[in-house]
Amino acid sequence: METQQPKSRRITAQGRTRKSGPEGVRKPRKSEEGVRRQRPHGREAVMAAVLDAATTLFATRGPASVSVRDIAAAAGVNHALVHRHFRTKHDVLRAVLERTVREIAAIAAEITDARAGIGRLFAASAVQETYWRALARALLDGENPRALQRDFPTVRRLITLLEMERQQRRRLPAQPPPSLSCDVPVVVGTLCALMLGWLVFEPFLLTATGLEQDDREEVRAQVIRMLQTMVELTH
Repeated sequence: METQQPKSRRITAQGRTRKSGPEGVRKPRKSEEGVRRQRPHGREAVMAAVLDAATTLFATRGPASVSVRDIAAAAGVNHALVHRHFRTKHDVLRAVLERTVREIAAIAAEITDARAGIGRLFAASAVQETYWRALARALLDGENPRALQRDFPTVRRLITLLEMERQQRRRLPAQPPPSLSCDVPVVVGTLCALMLGWLVFEPFLLTATGLEQDDREEVRAQVIRMLQTMVELTH
């Protein structure tokens, strides 16, 4: 009669026995397999993962409270890769901000009418909530705006458009002076302040004004009309 071979067992830390797999090797847990599959590979994938993770961390905690190791852990990469591709945390912060700046600047470059274009810019900015929060936290942490962004293409485009539209209006016969006489850079700065301020403080503003139960998109549509009115008053 054949004798059965005893099944391979090993003793756990709690003193219980557990069946082992082939050659006693423990099978990886599903969660561990998921982490391995999600790790980015390749330069572009690693850089994108780092920027995505850093954007969220900077927006929720502020750059001053985030380390390179925090960013690496959230991105699922070794912290040495962050230093290899971006060098310092400040370089990561600049890359985070400039990535969104390029996206919005591409939209601004297509705008040929300031009044209509301001609505497009507000809508494009609204979907970049983590960017604006990261920018606000960086400035509150004392970061130098010139060090955060090397260029301001969207602001420059708005200034150029408004100056062109003012010159065209002056060439028309019998045109009344603008309702508000302000320098174009001041007008653009005020427009940006309203856009950024609304997006960053929207939950507070909706609660403070009793609009939290209203349709948010309708409220934003009214904010856009306010922005467009400001453009008209300064022409």
